[in-house]
Amino acid sequence: MVPLGAGGSRPRLRDPRPDAGGRSGPHEPRQRIAAQAKPEHLILTCTAFAGAPTAELQLGRLSDGTEQRVRSGKTSFGALEALCMKRNPDCRLSGLPAGPAIGWITVYALGYGGGATAVILRDGDLLSIDARATSRGSAEDAVQRLAQSIMPRIVGP
Repeated sequence: MVPLGAGGSRPRLRDPRPDAGGRSGPHEPRQRIAAQAKPEHLILTCTAFAGAPTAELQLGRLSDGTEQRVRSGKTSFGALEALCMKRNPDCRLSGLPAGPAIGWITVYALGYGGGATAVILRDGDLLSIDARATSRGSAEDAVQRLAQSIMPRIVGP
């Protein structure tokens, strides 16, 4: 990933819209997209999109050995899915192509709709993308789109 730990600081997420002009907060009102940004944390609310997803992106570290166990095959995606299913029997997990990183997406039902979470790991750096929407499919679509859009900028080539 972009060297998150370099110099003891993390890169600032920048607005990926080319015409943003340094703005933060909602896009143009007709698009009904709102953003809240904090260091290493971004929340997007997209009421105009199918399923009205809310997505949360976070940068962090995961140094518990998960990345090494998954990379080596000691922990399979099937084993990760089984752990997820213990918390939510409806959980399904699939791999996420992530270049030099490793990643997966879980999709699950919630009482009011659905959720999806992408986990992307590289050298202990963690990017998580979590979405809630009116359906599992809408949540998964939001996570997939965000992952494909920002992963190259965060993970690197």
